[in-house]
Amino acid sequence: MNTANARNSTAPPWLWVYGLVVLCAVVVLGIAASYLVTLLVQPLRVDLKLTDSHIGQLQGSVIAVAAALAAFPIGWLSDRLDRRWVLAGCVVVWSAATCAAGLAPNFDALMWAMVVLSVGEAALIPIIYAVTPRVVPARRLAMANLLVYSSIVLSGGAALALGGALYEWVSANRAALPWRDAGESWRLIFFIAGLAGPVVAVMLLLVRLRPIAAVATLATSPSTPASPIAAPQTYVDFLRSHGGSIVLIFTALGAMNMGWFTLVIWIPAVLSRSFGTEVGAAGVAFGSASMAATAVGVAAGLWWAARTKGPPDPVAGLRMVRNGSLAVIPVIVLMAWAPNQTVLLALTAIAIAVLVVAAAQAPTMMQGIAPMSFVGRTIALFVIVILPVRAGAPVAVGMLSDHFGADTPTGLLHAVVLVSLAMLLLAVLLLFISERHYARLVESNRRADGLDPSPAVAAP
Repeated sequence: MNTANARNSTAPPWLWVYGLVVLCAVVVLGIAASYLVTLLVQPLRVDLKLTDSHIGQLQGSVIAVAAALAAFPIGWLSDRLDRRWVLAGCVVVWSAATCAAGLAPNFDALMWAMVVLSVGEAALIPIIYAVTPRVVPARRLAMANLLVYSSIVLSGGAALALGGALYEWVSANRAALPWRDAGESWRLIFFIAGLAGPVVAVMLLLVRLRPIAAVATLATSPSTPASPIAAPQTYVDFLRSHGGSIVLIFTALGAMNMGWFTLVIWIPAVLSRSFGTEVGAAGVAFGSASMAATAVGVAAGLWWAARTKGPPDPVAGLRMVRNGSLAVIPVIVLMAWAPNQTVLLALTAIAIAVLVVAAAQAPTMMQGIAPMSFVGRTIALFVIVILPVRAGAPVAVGMLSDHFGADTPTGLLHAVVLVSLAMLLLAVLLLFISERHYARLVESNRRADGLDPSPAVAAP
């Protein structure tokens, strides 16, 4: 990898702070772009004559396949080239696709725009997770991982809240705008969202990387047994030795995320469908509740990270993901009987707050999934492994909603609850099964990196 701009570990603190802020901004921009379809479900249905099954396809099978096909090649490039340049290129691609979505005259054109957007975003999270230890000092990695993951969650709420407010303002002031003849209000939202990409791409190229020798390492749990497996020398050897464990972990994390994001993707539409809330108001209400819940989860996570001494423990992170997923299941069950918008938003906020704390451990888990020389492409495999889950969950919601009665007050709500529960139950089961395998995998990766497989001590 190109390390010409890397600096030693004594560089001024503001350099890594700037780098972390830019990484979070990239995450927010990318995730927010993909959430625009969620916000604009109702006007898209009316103007482009779409069904709920169409909406599910825009966030489901075809999009997931495109992302899966692009993820590994981009991840492989990020292990070979400067990750900043690879990620900046991805930013430009998805920003252009976002603008193109605003020009779509029908479902087919919109689908193609979303496919290109998904290709640009395919390796967003793998590259971000892989590059974070190159930006942040070892003693700050736990907090940095929490902030990066929180950005993923906040970006959805921010896109819905700010996008909803912007949609209402544009709709109310179209006659006074200089671009009033540009088309429907939802088209302008796509255009505006795509304009920030080039600026963020340039900021990304200015981030300083730390030398590999100074990169933070991960601790291993003292309660886990040593692995009898020797460190692999090639990527093929690595996959042969640990491919099964990687599939289990990635499927579990994918199911947990889809259980969570099923709520985030569909609840704004549920508010409109079940309680008659206007599109913009639904986005503002849910986005605000989501951001408040995320803030609570982040505060709790920061408190937890402050108590962590030294590099984070990936195995302990697995347990937190599992226990959080289990704890939130009763809350989601109660959503099926929510009598009004206030109760549904309150239950959703509770679920999000708990899952933020738990799922913020996902970056640590993924950073421990492979040796440093393989980590970019291995995390990229996550997109491929979870393809059945990612492709099936949104489509399942759309099909169940159409089956229950898409225009009935509870049809979409019950579909969302059923799919979310199925995903979280699958995640809990797989994380129970895979804990011991994952512990051995982390220890083997430390050997491959030339590190002591015993628990690490805090970096000075």
